[in-house]
Amino acid sequence: MFSLKTNCKIDVLVVGAGPTGLTAALELVRRDVAVRVIEKRSERQLISKALVVQARTLEIMDIAGLAGTFVRRGYPAPGLNVSLGLGKQVAIELEKLDTRFPYLLVLPQNDTEEILESGFKQAGGSVERDIELIGIDQTDRDGVFSKLRLPDGREKSVRSQYLIGCDGAHSTVRQTLNLPFEGKQHEAIVFLADVKLNAEFVKSRITNFTSRRGFVSILPFLGEYARIFAVDFTKQNADESDELDLSDLQETVDAIVSMKLTLSEPRWITRFCSPSRQVPVARVGNVFLAGDAAHAHSPAGGQGMNAGMQDAFNLGWKLAMVLRKEAPSELLASYDGERHSVDARIQRQTDLMFETFLLRNPLLKAARDIAAAALVHRKLLQRKLAGDLSNVSINYRHTKESRASRSSKLARNAIQAGDRVPDVDLWATEQPDLRLYELLREGGYGLFAYVSATRLSAERNRLTSLLQSLSQMYGETIRPYVVCDEGVPEMKNANGSVVVDFKGQFRRKLGAESGSVLLTRPDGYLALHHLGFDFQALSGPLGYWIRQRI
Repeated sequence: MFSLKTNCKIDVLVVGAGPTGLTAALELVRRDVAVRVIEKRSERQLISKALVVQARTLEIMDIAGLAGTFVRRGYPAPGLNVSLGLGKQVAIELEKLDTRFPYLLVLPQNDTEEILESGFKQAGGSVERDIELIGIDQTDRDGVFSKLRLPDGREKSVRSQYLIGCDGAHSTVRQTLNLPFEGKQHEAIVFLADVKLNAEFVKSRITNFTSRRGFVSILPFLGEYARIFAVDFTKQNADESDELDLSDLQETVDAIVSMKLTLSEPRWITRFCSPSRQVPVARVGNVFLAGDAAHAHSPAGGQGMNAGMQDAFNLGWKLAMVLRKEAPSELLASYDGERHSVDARIQRQTDLMFETFLLRNPLLKAARDIAAAALVHRKLLQRKLAGDLSNVSINYRHTKESRASRSSKLARNAIQAGDRVPDVDLWATEQPDLRLYELLREGGYGLFAYVSATRLSAERNRLTSLLQSLSQMYGETIRPYVVCDEGVPEMKNANGSVVVDFKGQFRRKLGAESGSVLLTRPDGYLALHHLGFDFQALSGPLGYWIRQRI
């Protein structure tokens, strides 16, 4: 039975138990934050709106310790195919991405929610269903007061220090804050269905077909079932709310797809108009918006759920550190500063992808097909398209803090403030098969001081002094590691672990050189890259990210 008291201790109230809300809750609870999750629906949604987990999302799930479960439940699609006119085809291939997950993981959204909710429960949380948020009030001193409607119809108020609205495109939280949802609805009526395919259609990649009639996108996902996403230019007069008949969808598929596909036994079949909207700000006081509550866009490229989960992960660790007094409260401003422009870019990319498929002018379509056939296979464009599709190209270089911390003194290939940190294989005496992302699971920031074996004797005292100062000033908020290019040196009383870059990946992939100090954020992005083991020089930049404990 749900029990609610206005004076109960809640650090964060999460509204919505979809992938975004569950990601936020999991990230908070595993950092010992008192979090409560409420959900208006009485049970988990059976319809899987999202079917693709992108590589960057799998990387943050790796940091959370759940990537293995995700991968075991889905299957890897190596890329995306587009059939052009005259029988030509182009593809976006992900196999060369610098990630442990160089593919699109095909996994129904209800499986994603089940994995996240299970992880949340194992960490001590629970989802409270059939509870509706009906009002919000907040004050500077007392935090956020939320009025809830309980399963029996009673209304109660609960106080929390922060609230995260993850309640979808029709967000009550957003409406209560009177935030506009700026943008448009695409006019094209889209057919969307999960149907059984009676054909030899390999369970592999997303395949798109185009013709004068429109386009059809097909993604096999479960047993004999596949997701159909289609726009038929000859069937645009119906209303979005009209029921879609399977025979209508079959006729569209027959007219556009270049192979015979028989559709049957639909689990879900509907029409809809794709949105393209975003709030001007994702924070009002102590209330934050994430996922579809903050931005909604076309399903082209499978970006929506992934953007929401990445929003939530970005916000979760920051809220936890501020609540635990490990970071200054000003850090919370970086959530909107980082994610708003990233989500806007994803919105523009999905709009462009969707509108490119919607071209009706024969000359423009021919130009599109000729350009795609000539350019898409080229290495530079393949790298960009794969990076955008998988989200591994996302970075936060655009923020004021990142720009201030970037340096021209570093090597050209060096990752710098705001960059994604690719995973790196390391070696330690107690764990020979160690990975950098595994170290980030421990919580806090990872600080990696890179030193060449040939320079160790000369740098030992400075290294030891740096690590001792970090421990004294920041405690376990920073977890320091000495990274050596070879050998297994002794670093007694240094307050840090010693690991070996036995594959040379710190130097080759991260651009580190002897004397590099890399502060890695809990979400796998770089806070700063500094040259020199000098605590005084580091203490200034560290102040933005971490509070001193003394």
